[in-house]
Amino acid sequence: MIRETYNGRQLKAIKGKSYGKTRIFVNGTDLGEWLGTQAEQIEWAKRTIDDVDSRPFEGRWTECWYEPGTYELNEHGHVVAPGGTCSCSYCISRREPTKTETPKKAFAKCWVCNQPATHVFTRAGSNTLHACDSCTRIDRAEAESRGWIITKKGTEMTKNETVATFNIEGRDYEVIRIGRDPKTRSWNVFGVFPKYTAAELALPDPKRPYLHIVYAAPAEDGNGWMVHDEMNRVELGPAANYEDMARISAKDPHRPLV
Repeated sequence: MIRETYNGRQLKAIKGKSYGKTRIFVNGTDLGEWLGTQAEQIEWAKRTIDDVDSRPFEGRWTECWYEPGTYELNEHGHVVAPGGTCSCSYCISRREPTKTETPKKAFAKCWVCNQPATHVFTRAGSNTLHACDSCTRIDRAEAESRGWIITKKGTEMTKNETVATFNIEGRDYEVIRIGRDPKTRSWNVFGVFPKYTAAELALPDPKRPYLHIVYAAPAEDGNGWMVHDEMNRVELGPAANYEDMARISAKDPHRPLV
């Protein structure tokens, strides 16, 4: 066994369990067994310490290679100079970025008169158009007859928007807008998601009841709604509302929807 102190580090080398190998310790940290004699491993540790001391604190080496009392550990466990920061790419990428003012997005202009736009025209297979109040009033009838959907800016529908919540027989049901109708590109595909009660959440997963999720989309003829689950479907008339969809979800999942 060899023990030495080198530049403030405690080095120890002992015979390894495998033939021809030496187990090396630096500042009490076991670095494992390496091929070579004890003297060779001590010299290797000294060369590594010289390399560490010749570099700035960069997070490359673990704390055992540094002289005790000359370093600190940052939040990622990397060695840094007292009061300093780590210069490794990992720590740099996770520092809070410098706050800079985000440039304001240019306001859309009307495609006809170049005035500030107030409405959006969308149609499947076509580019999105923007129009002001005046041009929208002039072109609305013709645009809608050609399949354009006109939405006032600031009121656009979005995905994953909760549109209604109902309580049916003690259980809450959320109606969420989940997608677009592929024919009209309108945000009018919905999912009805029942919620567990507080008592059910306290149960382990295998003992919780099955909750019946259903989905609703415009009927193929555009007159009403098609509501379906994994196996069944039912059509609702054009006068149906979100609560009607939720009540279908509240039915026994082992019975047909109709």
